[in-house]
Amino acid sequence: IKLLYVDNMRLLLERDTKDLEECGFFVAPYSDGLDALIAIGDGLKYDCAIIDRELFGENMSGEDLMERSKAVYPQIPVICISGYKDKPQNADRFVHKGRAETLKELVEAIEACIPSPKDKELIQQERKKSIYAGIFGW
Repeated sequence: IKLLYVDNMRLLLERDTKDLEECGFFVAPYSDGLDALIAIGDGLKYDCAIIDRELFGENMSGEDLMERSKAVYPQIPVICISGYKDKPQNADRFVHKGRAETLKELVEAIEACIPSPKDKELIQQERKKSIYAGIFGW
């Protein structure tokens, strides 16, 4: 399962990328929304996008990136992460989780929005092999 992950908080992006890769995901990390949009325009393929709603100081907001990514890949689920509790304007188009408090919550959100039973099974198999399996009871 390939993930597009966009968060301008580089330390969180690096930590989450490493942890998600440990759980068996392939992660395309971006700290800038415009760079991510350019990669999407250049043909970057992914199964799920994780986008920080607040891309402070960037060329576009997380909500703008979510809208534009949906315009290119309308069938691809988007998980909106944020430190804020209020939902984005068009929350019905996104899986809104707020900032996942744990890696377990983020992995479960990804699994919940992947429609293919085969891909869900793959996620479950990979997370059982991860170093976090015992900690999270997978």
